[in-house]
Amino acid sequence: MTSDLANDEHGLLRPEHRRDPYAAYARLRRDAPVFYSEHWKGWLVTRHADVSAAFRHPGLTANRMAAYGRALPPPVLAQVEPLLRNVSHWILMMDPPAQTRIRGLLAGAFTPRFIEQLRPRIQTMVDGLLDEVSSLPRFDLVLAVAQPLPVMVIGEMLGLPSEDYPVLKAWSDRLAAFLGMSALDPKIVAAAVQSVVELEGYFRGVIEARRASPGEDLVSRLVGAHDDEGRLSEQELLSSCCALLFGGHETTTNLIANGMLLLLQYPRQAAILRTHPERIAGAVDEVLRFESPVQRMGRVTATPVELGGTTIPAGQRVFMVMGSANRDPESIPDPERFDVERRDARHLSFGLGAHYCLGAALGRLETELAIPALLERFPALVLPPDHDPGDDWLDNLTVRGLSRLPVLTGL
Repeated sequence: MTSDLANDEHGLLRPEHRRDPYAAYARLRRDAPVFYSEHWKGWLVTRHADVSAAFRHPGLTANRMAAYGRALPPPVLAQVEPLLRNVSHWILMMDPPAQTRIRGLLAGAFTPRFIEQLRPRIQTMVDGLLDEVSSLPRFDLVLAVAQPLPVMVIGEMLGLPSEDYPVLKAWSDRLAAFLGMSALDPKIVAAAVQSVVELEGYFRGVIEARRASPGEDLVSRLVGAHDDEGRLSEQELLSSCCALLFGGHETTTNLIANGMLLLLQYPRQAAILRTHPERIAGAVDEVLRFESPVQRMGRVTATPVELGGTTIPAGQRVFMVMGSANRDPESIPDPERFDVERRDARHLSFGLGAHYCLGAALGRLETELAIPALLERFPALVLPPDHDPGDDWLDNLTVRGLSRLPVLTGL
């Protein structure tokens, strides 16, 4: 690591990068917009125009688990094979036509019209969570609201019992740690492998139960696609269940918490939303731009690819750094200003093209309900004066989120 730090001219490995990655991103956009990081073992693409182009480039494949596996020593590859097999069948990690086929099976449950029908149920969940802390002088906003709400929502959509939510969350967190590693960590890899094996075992039981007694939930829909229509393989069925669980809550937890942290750090912006709650949709877009819950998305070059005047050889890992693109002054006016009334956030946090986030409408709705409810229920909500939230950012290159967010209610 010492030699890495000596060659870390852009500050990607400095301790402060976890707290504030945006200074390093700015240096990269200015000096090396398409940059090979020896530590990340891939190319970082940081300008808005180049990231947008990369999302749509036909020479970039989403199937990066195969490239990850090729870089591992054979004994390690054998150990992580269950993990790579599962994750490589997530639609996020697949290319058309397989990705199109599986996405089509799920799309009906994530259309804006269908998601809007969930509004009353999600509002009830939000209100229930806030009731539990409404008389407390202090609580952890991540633990009380941002973390349980998305798990409850996706758990109900999948038809899973609420008593299973804590272990499902634990499995998902270990997968998130694996997907955001900056370097190979045997402990993180081993935990992720164990989690995916246990998660597949869990969903095998759920799948058998749905075969015996189908319902209206997402797992029943996927079981029907496998059994009745033959449009899913057994591995695609298991992997899709795991991907829905992971994607359905991990990023939304961080979107809610990041949004509330920003509003507590910028109280004038919070005052605007308290006075004009109807502006919450635009405010959520601004949170997505300013503190994207997903900072980067990976690809692999299937052929030589030219981005930003640099040719990247075939077989290379490429990271589209949305967290940087979202603050590119060439595309975003005054990008370092957090403004809930910004009219055109132009963020790339949900991706573009064929891999645009399937759950975008669901994540938006949960956040659009949770944040105004928190602001209304706790008009005096503030950060503790003795607490530095910068210490609580997750040590994860992919996921931008908080391990905790203590708040004072003024009660």
